[in-house]
Amino acid sequence: MFYRRMGRSWGGVTRDIPDLPCGSRVLELGCGSGKTIRGMIGKGWRIVAIDISRRAVEISRSIKDGVTVASQLGNPSTNSSKGITEEVELLTADGRLLPFRDEVFDAVFAFHVLGHLLETQRSVVTREIIRVTRSGGLVFFRGFSFDDFRAGGDEIERGTFIRGDGTITHYFTEDEVLDLFKPLLNLSVNTVRWRMRVGGADLIRSEIRAAFRKE
Repeated sequence: MFYRRMGRSWGGVTRDIPDLPCGSRVLELGCGSGKTIRGMIGKGWRIVAIDISRRAVEISRSIKDGVTVASQLGNPSTNSSKGITEEVELLTADGRLLPFRDEVFDAVFAFHVLGHLLETQRSVVTREIIRVTRSGGLVFFRGFSFDDFRAGGDEIERGTFIRGDGTITHYFTEDEVLDLFKPLLNLSVNTVRWRMRVGGADLIRSEIRAAFRKE
């Protein structure tokens, strides 16, 4: 329902995507409206992106196709000159039971996906993320912080709120994120804040960004 309603209006591109070597095998968990896919294409990675919503996968696939064509026209052979063939595969799948073998990805991106799950589900998905990440691989997390201006409303779990349209959002603390990924080596965790102009007022958006390595 959410993606049927919002469609392409949730466009844009995810900025500040971490650098990885060309040829890295990457999983994006929860491709949503395709913002992160748009930012990944052109880096020479072998990307698998999943979402539980078939509509979200359709939106991301159309964005992927458009960005890939534009990239080829604007900067042909960027990666082919290095002997690298970029791959992008999109699948409808559930993060609680990932359809992949153990330790197959060099990196997993979980941007604003765990925050839409209840506590027990977050733990299950995190275990799956760790399972499919290879030894020495990286996990990148982003989720809204407890001091984000949208935090609040009908609280169904500690720090987790439900909107009128049924959307669930959990607002994290840094300690929560560290605890969620405690089997991994913490490389960095920080909170990024910026101002958003809404109705003539400056409101604070607040996002936790973290990186981990599987040893």
